[in-house]
Amino acid sequence: MILKGHSILLVACLLLVVQRGLAQGEAPAAEPRSLEQRETENDLDDGDFGFAQKVLVSLFPGGVKSTWLLKRYLRSEKFIYLKKKLGDLRAVDEIYKRALAITNGDVSQALFIATFATMEHRNVGVRIPLLHTPIHFPITTESREGFESRIVNLPSHFYADSPRNEAGDRDKLQHFFGSAFLAYSFRLRPLAHFIGEFVEWGEEKFIVDGGSDLRDLRANQQGIEFGLSIGDRFDAKPSQYLQLQLVLTNSRTDW
Repeated sequence: MILKGHSILLVACLLLVVQRGLAQGEAPAAEPRSLEQRETENDLDDGDFGFAQKVLVSLFPGGVKSTWLLKRYLRSEKFIYLKKKLGDLRAVDEIYKRALAITNGDVSQALFIATFATMEHRNVGVRIPLLHTPIHFPITTESREGFESRIVNLPSHFYADSPRNEAGDRDKLQHFFGSAFLAYSFRLRPLAHFIGEFVEWGEEKFIVDGGSDLRDLRANQQGIEFGLSIGDRFDAKPSQYLQLQLVLTNSRTDW
């Protein structure tokens, strides 16, 4: 019993150290260094784990570590620099490119972690039937500062008709990558459409402040086309499919 109690205490201490270590390692939303302050682009911080942090997270599942790494990249000096240099549309390519590098070329995992790394909510409220008060669940382990700096850095104006406010279309990234993940995983267009529509229906019915609109459906459709194409074209890029011209109506998607 004493040994068991010590083991529980040790695990609790380890989790606390990991949490503090990751929080301290979160890259702030700072402007990238000027050319005079750096020798090459490779000198920019890219959010990778340091040696001590790699040791701390070594016992966590691979998907968790990969998602953390991609989120850290989105907060990093290097991603800020690339987004400013390339523009928001091509910055989406950089997110996918980094996800592939983190997952050693595993397309399914790359699309999966890209979906979670681009989510713009810290918590989600779920309306449960028969309960009058929704239940809120955390969907990120980031500190508030880390979360806010990542959200600010997300590409937001990659459509010609993106709203001209600060948020723009950054919420469409999770739709795009999530649909691409489903399409690539199942490789069946009708099934990918069905699951995507079911998720949209569930979001509208059960998620607090959730809803579906034609712009969400457009991002979903573009993501499906991207996911289905990767099997034949490994060099496919998100930017190529975010530019697909789709005519959307309330009942169907036309090319």
